[in-house]
Formats: sequence, structure tokens, C-alpha cells
Amino acid sequence: MARGPIVRISPYELHIDDPEYYDELYVGPSTRRTLKYEWSVRGFGPTHFTFSTISHELHRSRRGAVAPFFSKALVQQFEPSVQAMIQKLASRLDKLKETGTIINMIDMYPCLTSDIICQYAFGAPYGYLEMPEFAPLWHKAVMDASEGFHFFKQFPWLESALRKIPQRIVRIMVPNLASLFLLTDMIREKVDQVQVDLAEHKKPDDHRTIFHDLFMDDHLIPEEKTAERLAAEGVGVLQTPVGMTSVLMHNNTVLFPEPQIFDPERWLQSDSARLRKYIVAFSKGSRQCLGMK
Repeated sequence: MARGPIVRISPYELHIDDPEYYDELYVGPSTRRTLKYEWSVRGFGPTHFTFSTISHELHRSRRGAVAPFFSKALVQQFEPSVQAMIQKLASRLDKLKETGTIINMIDMYPCLTSDIICQYAFGAPYGYLEMPEFAPLWHKAVMDASEGFHFFKQFPWLESALRKIPQRIVRIMVPNLASLFLLTDMIREKVDQVQVDLAEHKKPDDHRTIFHDLFMDDHLIPEEKTAERLAAEGVGVLQTPVGMTSVLMHNNTVLFPEPQIFDPERWLQSDSARLRKYIVAFSKGSRQCLGMK
């Protein structure tokens, strides 16, 4: 059966497969206020962090508080720490090379990126790069959580119920997710420590965390500075929700012939600059990813 580019994928939601319409749908606040579709974020649990914030105004307030932490200048200042982390990985690989150990690169790279992110945002790496076999359960936990998001979206009460179960039992029931809960606990401890340090007028040792910025932001109301909310930040609509998918955009054979083929030449043609507008891995508009630049 033939169909057009607009498909109703549920009684309440439309999906559009038209690359030229992307810039019409995902716009900045000066064009249109963007409300997050409540159903689309149910799998994340309570909407305490910026990404899953439904309200346009509240999202704007939360994003504004976090955005300076992802400025180009601040990220460039962090470059020596990134280099040090990469050197740490290289040194470990040199030692493993001598033993003939086989490395699963799919596990290794998430360890590198996770430690870099933890160092930057929370002031200290979690230590994934030092874990045996590069913490294969960590990568699997992230992938399982991504897949579990769709399940929790259907049954949102399960996410909160799972968190109320003692961690020793969770490790037995769902060993992969236990590592995610441990990371969440580490972030909560960091929030609590920053809160105590600020109350005692202590300055951060070397690299301030994202929580220092949020606690000291005068534009955030007290309810936005609770430990629960900030820890989550570190993890009835009359209109019909309308969405588009980056996967379909990037696999559009009209824009990108043989999209699954690695073809650098496609970016070296005289008219290749026009293709950049169709690269939307970080989305666009007022909900665009903070760290894309």
C-alpha cells in the first residue's frame, strides 16, 4: 500500500519523513515554543533533568543554567585533561599488548568517553579505564538501559519501583543495571558534597563541577536546586505531537546514495556543503544538544 511522507504512528502522534521539513519542525524559541511530548519522556522516570523537561519555559530556564558549562572556551580549557585521559588509555594498551590480550574496542571506547565526561562534569573520573577488561558490563548496561527505555515508557511505574529495591537484590535480578545505579549514587554523593562545601564557603580544588554552577545560579528558583533535581540533571496537550527521525534522514538515499557505505568523497564534491543541513544527529531548534559545538 502506497503511503505519503506523513504517517500517524499512534492515535496521538504524527511522524514525518521529509528532510526538507526538518527545519520547519525543529525551530528556535523566536519562531515557536516547543513542548516536549510527555509520552516520549516517560521512560526516563521523573522529568527532573533538562533533556526530558516538557515545559518550554522550564526547559529554557534549566538549559540556560547548564549551557555556560558547555561553552567552547570552557571545553578548550579542559583539553589537557582529555589528553591525559587518552595517554592513560594508551599506556594501558601498551601493557596489554605485551601480554597478547584481546581487547573489545566496543567496551573500551565507552570507558574512555565516560571517564572524560565524569572528569569534566563531576570533577573526577569514575575509573572505568582501570576496570578489568574495560568494564564490559558498563557498556552493556548503557545499551540495556537504552532498550529498556521503551519498556519503561509503557510501564513508567516500574522504573521507580526498581529503584526502591535494595541494590544487592538488583545486582542479582538485573546485574547489568546495577552499574548504572552505582553511577547514580556517585553523582548524588557529589551533589551532596558540593552542597556542603558551598555552605562552608569552600572553593573547588581545581576543576569546578556542573553542580557548582547550578547551585550558584541566581536565575534558578530554590525548587530547581534540590539535591534530587540536580542529581537527575547529571542523568494535557491540545495539539498533536509531530516528530521526525534522524535515522531516516541519514539513510535517505536521495540525499546520501548508498548511505551505509563509508564514502568520504561524498563530502568533497562541489555541492557537498548543502548536505550539512541534513546531518541532524544532535537535533535542531530550542531542544538541540548542548554539547554539539
